[in-house]
Amino acid sequence: MKFKDLTFKQKVEHILHYYSGIFIGFVIFAIAAASLIYTMFIKKPTQNFCGIAIYNSFLSIEDNISLTDKLNKDIGVPEGASVNIQSYYDDKADVTTLANLNQKFNTYLYTGEIGIVITDKKFTADFIAADYYMPLTDYFSREQIKELEKESLLLYGEDDKGNSKPYAVKITDNYIITEYKLFENAETDIYMAIIPQMEPENTLKVFKWLLGRKL
Repeated sequence: MKFKDLTFKQKVEHILHYYSGIFIGFVIFAIAAASLIYTMFIKKPTQNFCGIAIYNSFLSIEDNISLTDKLNKDIGVPEGASVNIQSYYDDKADVTTLANLNQKFNTYLYTGEIGIVITDKKFTADFIAADYYMPLTDYFSREQIKELEKESLLLYGEDDKGNSKPYAVKITDNYIITEYKLFENAETDIYMAIIPQMEPENTLKVFKWLLGRKL
């Protein structure tokens, strides 16, 4: 029997039987294309409220989402914006891997995507020496700095004029470190510091939340 002699129902069954694979493939392609078009041309990109770099420690995707959501909610990040947390870590620790991580970190650093860095004492000292950080005296009052000094929480370095200034604050026992099990194998204390960014007010809000105390 020829195709033209089939009933409408038989024609549909014939098409579905012989061309179902092509039809399903076309549907999947159409959905993927629509999603791509929406992402590229319709959906508004999320604005980076403040970038947080966790350097030399692993943060899982699930914990990243959990911490991001908590920060956004507690700080009151406006709709359309979000904190952006990046973990710079690889357990391979070979030369090539570390070079790629450093390149990625420096790219985000120099494009202004990072406002806060959390890492161990060794890397903190290296980044202070490399002039990555802003002195905390640019963000906190003299009284606030003295309060942190009393508890030996500050790490000092020299500015470009040779003056000793506080650049990082110790957060070894803070919520973010203990709750998300960061730097579990670290042999030194963990510090947090500020990198110059376009939105210093946003950075300071996030920094104070991460610090976990009122000053």
